[in-house]
Amino acid sequence: MSLSAVSTFLANVSVWHGLVVALLALIAVLLAVNTVQRRRQLQMAAAMSPNPMLTPLNRLTWPQFELLASRAFRNRGFLVGSEGARSSDGTTNLVLRKSGEYFLVHCQDWRTPMVEVGVARELHNAVRARHAAGGFILTTGQFTRETLAFASGRNLQLIDGATLRDMLNDTAGIPTGVPTTAITIDPPDEAPSRSASNG
Repeated sequence: MSLSAVSTFLANVSVWHGLVVALLALIAVLLAVNTVQRRRQLQMAAAMSPNPMLTPLNRLTWPQFELLASRAFRNRGFLVGSEGARSSDGTTNLVLRKSGEYFLVHCQDWRTPMVEVGVARELHNAVRARHAAGGFILTTGQFTRETLAFASGRNLQLIDGATLRDMLNDTAGIPTGVPTTAITIDPPDEAPSRSASNG
């Protein structure tokens, strides 16, 4: 190869190298602009609705709510199941196990704006009758003062809409599917069994 051919080759390589560098720089600029625009869109959306779970909770279907509540408890180390018996509107209560303890979860008033003391009394009686370690009441609403007073000092945890949204923030978001398999948990003196249900 002659010296002129080598210098032409090197000149061509240099031109191609410059084009590749320029193309990579353009791609980097476009990605940066896109990232900044997306961040602004997310910030605007967050400013308009600081908590994306705030509005949708009351709009969820029961199977979606049940799945989210189950995920929230699973994320806290509980084994989650349902009692199997569903009310006329399809809702059911959940049962939990953790560290050998058994808990009842009242969910059937999940859309009730203000949960009355009778619900807490009923759950407390069920906890005692079934020898459970405690109970939870889930609602997207709030609790009356009487309900709060009744639960105070008892083994009941009241989870209102704001607390529930906090619990759900660490889940993957609103589910689109319905669970096809549920775990039915028997009372503490019996072993848990798995049963399939058609979501």
